[in-house]
Amino acid sequence: RRVLLVEALEVNARVATKMLQRLGCTVEWARGGREGLEAAARGGFDLVLLDLRMPDVDGYDVAVGIRRREGAGPRVPVVAMTADVTDEDRRRCVEAGMDDFLGKPVELHRLGEVVTRWCRRPAPPPA
Repeated sequence: RRVLLVEALEVNARVATKMLQRLGCTVEWARGGREGLEAAARGGFDLVLLDLRMPDVDGYDVAVGIRRREGAGPRVPVVAMTADVTDEDRRRCVEAGMDDFLGKPVELHRLGEVVTRWCRRPAPPPA
């Protein structure tokens, strides 16, 4: 499974990457919203994990941009991975076109559930 991780904070990206690798995923890290949009446009991802708070382009706008580019074609699953966990945050994620929501701090078993739910192949048990 190929995952695009859009996360501005390096420490968060390192932790998430290690967890995703334990779940058998290959990870490409985009260091912000603009970089995430560029990577998503190249395609080939089974899942996009998206932080909401980034200094250049926020996660909501990244999700809208991804959906706009896809048009009526195939959709890549987009999952918010964020510390913003209010009902309002969740509503805004759905409105922006995201498919799911994962609150931080992320636990390995919850991340595994998300990977299994949205990727074509089930995640193996954590190593």
